Amino acid sequence: MVREKANSLEKAARALLKNAADTLGYWDWSLGLCSSLFENEAQFWKFSDAFEPPHLFWEQYRDRLKSVHGDKLSQCRYHFIELELKLRQMIDEWAFSLRFE
Repeated sequence: MVREKANSLEKAARALLKNAADTLGYWDWSLGLCSSLFENEAQFWKFSDAFEPPHLFWEQYRDRLKSVHGDKLSQCRYHFIELELKLRQMIDEWAFSLRFE
């Protein structure tokens, strides 16, 4: 849904990658959300590898990217998948409660 609505995906992706580079907590959520903005993981990795984080956090950013390579990137998306499922359940419950005549 975000991918379809965002005016500047590149701007959003850069902000999320900066957050992944220079924050202490929930940086993995930033990577998970950022990766979901791209059509596939290959595009995400290409963009994230080319991203230049703030100089002081370059090494931390690279270490964090390495730590989620492979199957671990999908784990960064779990929070958002769970949230989406809860929202869909709420919508379904509301929709099924409607009475049509």
